[in-house]
Amino acid sequence: MWHLLSLMILANLAYADADSVQTESDEIIFSIEKNLEQEHLAKLLNLNTRNTLNSPVIFYSIQNINADSDRQVFLEVQVTSEHYGELYKSVQNKNTPLTIAAGDSVRFSDLDIINGNVPGIEGEPKFDFVLSSNGRTVLSRINQGAALDDHTYTIEASLLAKTDDADETTKIAADSTIFETSLQKEKLTISVDEEANDKLSNINFSRDTPVFSWDGRDDLTYRLVVVRKHKDVDHVEVLNNRFNTPFAENNIHDPENYVYLDVNYQGNNFSLPDEYRDLIDPGHYYVWQVRGNYPTITSEIEISTDTASFITGKSIEGELMELLTIFLGRETVEQKVRDGVQFHTLNINGIEHTAHEAVEYLRNLKSKIDKRQATIGG
Repeated sequence: MWHLLSLMILANLAYADADSVQTESDEIIFSIEKNLEQEHLAKLLNLNTRNTLNSPVIFYSIQNINADSDRQVFLEVQVTSEHYGELYKSVQNKNTPLTIAAGDSVRFSDLDIINGNVPGIEGEPKFDFVLSSNGRTVLSRINQGAALDDHTYTIEASLLAKTDDADETTKIAADSTIFETSLQKEKLTISVDEEANDKLSNINFSRDTPVFSWDGRDDLTYRLVVVRKHKDVDHVEVLNNRFNTPFAENNIHDPENYVYLDVNYQGNNFSLPDEYRDLIDPGHYYVWQVRGNYPTITSEIEISTDTASFITGKSIEGELMELLTIFLGRETVEQKVRDGVQFHTLNINGIEHTAHEAVEYLRNLKSKIDKRQATIGG
């Protein structure tokens, strides 16, 4: 049963008008029609192939123009892809024919067949359904969210009748139609989260957790590359060269080539792990980009963000050393370093301060001195 639904899924992917190719016998007129709209596409991308469609999408019309005798026929349907070849085939059981009364006509849909009730036909016609390995590949990619690309599919339906040899059949009428799918290019657009990127310039990489964020699908794997900008180097060329080089887990940090971070990550919010914090140096200008591969029915298409940039702030320790040099002089500070003094805490006017508190205190003091609101010494 579910294989016939597979046919309907593929049929529903059609939303381009296509010409029909039809052949008729002297006694039977046969045709197929599509009932497809653009909005079917999004609905079918999330459709479970074991569910029953809530509306028919393919209609079959059979007319027996012989006014003197009934006609027993069998329906065969084949779906093919220009890329994959045969995807699906259904063959009606030879013990359950469609009997069309003399001079009569019937019209039924794929949904009627699923429900086992063909209007104007007695009994329940039975079908053998075969989904090829390529058909399973196509349906699997659809269910996994692959984008429909520019592609052409063909539905071919045939009517057969038994010959004088009861075990043999011959084709007496056929109709076929093509349908086309088009790539929705908006699916291929990903962009940097500008708000998150702005935060990269306002945090201390050695203390806070930097987050690189973009708006791509969170179930895809992306490659994030961060390079340091240099006046004599084209950072875009550095990025392109890096992305064109196969990813290597043992080479995520390559400062000689201006690459300071190169990681693969599934998701769209990469929080820099603690062990990577020292890879991004304070006080420098960095440029980053994300690229990935978006799956389509037949291939993958590379997608990428625009480049984004940030300037890392100075480390707390570095800024503290600079401020102490201003107030105490370079020789004094360097001597304390040689003596093994650690500046994790600092005693100012008899009060113990952490490095962060000391930096804040000395910043304010320097600002007052710059504004001539305070002086050094007596």
